[in-house]
Amino acid sequence: MGKFLHIIMENAGADNIRLLLIEENRIQLKAKLSSKMKEVLFFESQETSDFASQVPEGIISYVKRTKQLVVLEDARQASIYATDPYVEKNKPKSVMCIPMTHQNKLVAILYLENNLSTNVFTIGMQETLRTLSPQAAIYLVNARIYNSLTNQIAVRQKTEEDLRISEKKYRMVTDNIEDLIWSFNSEAALNFINPAIEKMLGYTPEEFLTLPTTVYFTDDTEKRMGDQLIQGLKKAKPGEYVVCNMEVEHIRKDGSHFWAEIRSKYQFKKDGKFLGVIGTTQDITERKKVEKELSQYRHQLEELIEERTKELNNTNKALQEAEDQMRSLIEASPDIVSTIDRDGRVLFLNKTMFGYSTEDAIGTSLFKIIPERFHDEVQQKINHVFKTGEISVVTANNDRTGQDLIWTETRFAPIRHKQILKKLSRSLWKRLTKPGWQILQPMYYTTSVIF
Repeated sequence: MGKFLHIIMENAGADNIRLLLIEENRIQLKAKLSSKMKEVLFFESQETSDFASQVPEGIISYVKRTKQLVVLEDARQASIYATDPYVEKNKPKSVMCIPMTHQNKLVAILYLENNLSTNVFTIGMQETLRTLSPQAAIYLVNARIYNSLTNQIAVRQKTEEDLRISEKKYRMVTDNIEDLIWSFNSEAALNFINPAIEKMLGYTPEEFLTLPTTVYFTDDTEKRMGDQLIQGLKKAKPGEYVVCNMEVEHIRKDGSHFWAEIRSKYQFKKDGKFLGVIGTTQDITERKKVEKELSQYRHQLEELIEERTKELNNTNKALQEAEDQMRSLIEASPDIVSTIDRDGRVLFLNKTMFGYSTEDAIGTSLFKIIPERFHDEVQQKINHVFKTGEISVVTANNDRTGQDLIWTETRFAPIRHKQILKKLSRSLWKRLTKPGWQILQPMYYTTSVIF
């Protein structure tokens, strides 16, 4: 998930990201990442009331309730959320909040913001994240299942360990206990087994006491138990005992196999003489099954993550190639292409315009670049496009002293949301010759300004 958030940060244009999980209808802040952080910061558990300083609660609550995507071009100007304490304090500009659902159930909420620019989260980026969010939701659901299974096994192992520690003496032999309780004498011969043997292996206690170990242990298990006995004897100290635990494969009377866990205690006299072994045997078939399923699930999850990562890398590569191609087309265009914001400031320029280089024009008002006599008409056309969404055209001539007269047709067209203009200027060259005008073969160039 940390890698996923880094990818989103690098490609979405966000400088702040928050991941919030939905568990039992509660919102919990799980992770945060900002442009100033090298690594994702993960949280154990924080409910909404604990992190009001991290996200705008109003937006988060709305997305949780409606499962709808929220995109704010400028959160400071959004009448609904402008008074949110977080918005008032941090003044974010571009905001996008994405619901992450799985099987129509809200799993998480991804919050992105950019504090430097408005209108950062384009429609294309929205669609890309909308496509990726279900896959991320599946990952979160799978991770939750994985953690749950892992916790179950950890809890069970801890419980068993606690029982082993707390039980200073073995329980008394009873007829209703499910685990086997047994003992071997100093000659390594079985001399006691409780009635649970009949349910676990199918033998009566009397039958079982007469059987050699080769009947109910596999060859591998018998060898490992012999090696463990030797190691236990080597570790023994006079008057002490050695505790050994191991998993063994048993053979039932009907020939079927199952796995069990043996907990044994090797007892010795003060003089170091071996007394025997007492222990218990627990059927761990279900635990083995869960561990096997967990291992398979972990493998499948790793394959899924690898597959999704590969798909995301391919998508990013395709997007980068498309971006490079578009940039090459713009830079190679014989026309002038530039972008300006609503206030007329130039954001991009592909070549020199009215004596302004691409570097000098960035951040400069368009009205400082074009001749003053065109200001009123150009402003009217721009206002008309924003108001109506219709294309506006300005045709004008630019007299260059001692040179040809330039006729310029400037076309303003909205690109999206009535906040993007495209300005196309096509110059028709005419040469002034005595005694009057003579129209020569036209030459064209285009100047585009995109808001």
